Amino acid sequence: MAGTSKPQRRTFRYWLQQLHLWVGLILLLPLVMMGITGAVLVYAHDIEHLPCW
Repeated sequence: MAGTSKPQRRTFRYWLQQLHLWVGLILLLPLVMMGITGAVLVYAHDIEHLPCW
């Protein structure tokens, strides 16, 4: 068969890229939360004095 190719072997580089991707995605959540809560702490005084709707 002309269109059939054997499956490619996964290389060390592929697995390293996958590890980097998933570690980055997992660490994204705590870093975003630290950024949001840090911004709230810095601007807490201004947030308290916002006009109410």
